[in-house]
Amino acid sequence: MAVSDRLVCDHKVNEMSEEIEQELEATAVNPEVEQLMADNAAMKAKMDELLTEAKKAKAAKRDIEADAQAERERIAKEKGDYEQLHKSSEERYLATVAELNDLRGNIALEKQNNTAMKIAAELAEGSNAELLAEFVGRRLKFHEEVLKSLIALAI
Repeated sequence: MAVSDRLVCDHKVNEMSEEIEQELEATAVNPEVEQLMADNAAMKAKMDELLTEAKKAKAAKRDIEADAQAERERIAKEKGDYEQLHKSSEERYLATVAELNDLRGNIALEKQNNTAMKIAAELAEGSNAELLAEFVGRRLKFHEEVLKSLIALAI
């Protein structure tokens, strides 16, 4: 009896092993999917490389422009051309103010979006919260460092 029980157990183990192998083959990734995943990874790597190159090019352009401006200012100082020096400092000031205003606008928009998402998350769940956040965000305004609602609540 022990030998026959052992044979039955061995047979069941073999059947289970075959079933597991069949399941693994069924769940194995299709070669086409593997190829697409490899292509996707290659595209991501290329995109990262191109973004890095673009950032380096922009940084180099800014450096060249800064060097050219510094050279023009040096020449103007040597010539005593204070009008040109004033004009260039005014241009730098305006560029700095524009950059500051742009950063403030980005911060305001980010605060507006964050607050809208917090409110929506309290009122809804999942993707509904994301949809609600769009509507709530339209009714919020960032003014003088304070976020204000454009909706009057009747109590």
